[in-house]
Amino acid sequence: QSLFKNKVSAVCTRSLNINKNKKIPGISYFFPTWLKMKYKNPYIHGTLMIKKNVLEEVNYYDEDFFYAQDYKLFLDLIRNGYKIKNLNKVLYFLNTENNISSKFKMEQEYFFQCAKNRVSP
Repeated sequence: QSLFKNKVSAVCTRSLNINKNKKIPGISYFFPTWLKMKYKNPYIHGTLMIKKNVLEEVNYYDEDFFYAQDYKLFLDLIRNGYKIKNLNKVLYFLNTENNISSKFKMEQEYFFQCAKNRVSP
């Protein structure tokens, strides 16, 4: 409903970090998107709902980005002028321990920097 009601291309929501019992994103949720995107991925990938035609128009996920593939997708959407709505509702539970982001922190950072700086990994 939000996709059509708000005329947006994609929607995400906040999550509850089950390991710390905290909302994520936290206070950064209220910062401007352009600022957040410089330092981290402000969107919870597991909550993403996106219009199929929009995903096709940005050529889907970039498979060269084995890590930070979701961040690269969000950058591609923003850079192509698509609007992403981030709902202030917790609709997802997230484990932040012993996952791909915690196990491969250096790789995630490398791919994040590549995406941010528009270079291939």
